[in-house]
Amino acid sequence: MLPEILRKSAFLRERDLTSLLSISSSTLYRWVARGDFPAPIRLSQAVTAWSSEQVADWLAQKQVEGAATGGEEF
Repeated sequence: MLPEILRKSAFLRERDLTSLLSISSSTLYRWVARGDFPAPIRLSQAVTAWSSEQVADWLAQKQVEGAATGGEEF
């Protein structure tokens, strides 16, 4: 089941993702730089966000991979 924030929002901000995934901002941007997480979208000069659909797809893929590998962490 998807977290409520993914069902209610079209875009997620950095603070939403760091809270949802229990990671730091630096980890989030490291994953993006490595290609391990969807890239953010610049909505305006001061606003960067992530597509909630892309994040939901990423989470679903990680759940599938985790089940296939016996639950290893990302």
